[in-house]
Amino acid sequence: MYFDNGIMRRAQIGGAQIDNLTVNRLKIAGNSITSNIFHTAGDAYCPAGGTIDFLNTGFWNIGDEYDGSATVTVSFTIDATANYDAAAFVELFIDNGSGYRSAASQIIGISTNNGNTYWRVGGMMIGGTDGANVRVLARINSGKHTPRSEPRAMWVRNIALNIGGAAR
Repeated sequence: MYFDNGIMRRAQIGGAQIDNLTVNRLKIAGNSITSNIFHTAGDAYCPAGGTIDFLNTGFWNIGDEYDGSATVTVSFTIDATANYDAAAFVELFIDNGSGYRSAASQIIGISTNNGNTYWRVGGMMIGGTDGANVRVLARINSGKHTPRSEPRAMWVRNIALNIGGAAR
């Protein structure tokens, strides 16, 4: 049998080969899961002593229309190779519909005795949330966050967001 289009309310299939599949909600061993979300953002410039949001998303569904839970991971690199002894305070905010909350933060940077070291370093922040939806904000501040470091201009590059969500 060949079908161009078909609607079934329930199907039991003993064996199948699927070449192209789009799934709205999938149940595996009784647990409903949603698609994982992967998102990238372009390079972002942070001026010396400045603060910028280098990732700011809209809401994404992480569960069914009522509830769900998710792990949010943001990875990035910071490039301050044009300046020495730089440091950044990086923070991850997550909103599930009731307002942003700080989910993770870290200080990334380098300071030396002679001030002639440049740096490029990777970072990652992980947070969790629950609810039917999630949006994500990642922020960086260039400042005196480590001994002998100075506010320096820097680039945030290779920005990637991964949200692993599941309905309850």
